[in-house]
Amino acid sequence: MCPRTLMMLRSYHGRVVPATTHRVAEAVEALRCGKIIALPTDTLYGLAAGIRSESGVRALYATKRRSEDVPLAICVGDAQEVGNYLETGHLASGLLEELLPGPVTVISWTKSSSDLPV
Repeated sequence: MCPRTLMMLRSYHGRVVPATTHRVAEAVEALRCGKIIALPTDTLYGLAAGIRSESGVRALYATKRRSEDVPLAICVGDAQEVGNYLETGHLASGLLEELLPGPVTVISWTKSSSDLPV
């Protein structure tokens, strides 16, 4: 059974729970079930969906009232993972490893959906 949306913000569809370490497994399960979550960043709360969840990504677009023509940001665990989702061949060797992790946004072309990891 999928948990309801994990959020610190008031929602018409979800519930509000504190963003604590022991809630991480619940958030991961919500993402795997196609739910969206709110998570704290250093400056604000961001909304997130699992990148491999079509229903989650659609829900994220709908919640943000954003056209699906407008790309979303992604968060990855390490610099090597960027290449799973974005074209990186045009970047200087070692650039991502030099910059990440850090307060950096990488803008690039997405790989075609057939190239994405399952």
